[in-house]
Amino acid sequence: MNIEHQSILFKLLCMGVLKLMRTFAKYFMNALAKIQIGVTAFLTIAIPLLIVFQVLLRYVFRLPLMGIEELLMFPIIWLYMLGGANASRTRSHIECGILTLYIREGTKGRAIFNMVRVTVCVLVSCWLTYWAFFYLQYALRMMKSSPLLKLPMIVAESAVFIGLALMTLYAIIELVEVYRLSIRRLQGKEQEVL
Repeated sequence: MNIEHQSILFKLLCMGVLKLMRTFAKYFMNALAKIQIGVTAFLTIAIPLLIVFQVLLRYVFRLPLMGIEELLMFPIIWLYMLGGANASRTRSHIECGILTLYIREGTKGRAIFNMVRVTVCVLVSCWLTYWAFFYLQYALRMMKSSPLLKLPMIVAESAVFIGLALMTLYAIIELVEVYRLSIRRLQGKEQEVL
């Protein structure tokens, strides 16, 4: 085999590995989204059921059960953080939309604005995740427990880091997609509006 054939085989092998990596990444992201949606749906149902249960016990049966408010804290924090991650995944989170009123769609200015917007989003997400990691380390060191039920607080405190890490992951994915489309727009190759 000569060098040209080896070069072609190497390129084919690299393309196969890249395709395999893309397939794995797509599978992983789909599985992650299904897990997120499932946990979020479960928590969305569990929280009102716990509240109804408490109201029935307290006001109908006159049997106040101590600790339900404390127990509710755990799924509420997880729902809040996973809700933020789901909003990042579906790109339905709050963003600086008012500025887009002054930049025409389909222009190079809009492409540059989108690149700056997602870059700032990734930087802020990374910064918050960085500090959430230190908070998680602190929570693991302290191993606090809830006052009444003595549940480990790390269950609730870990939601902050996991939620922000997911938001950062989705922000990075958006960054890659926006940069790819914006660079095409700036080169004049893409007609799609960002």
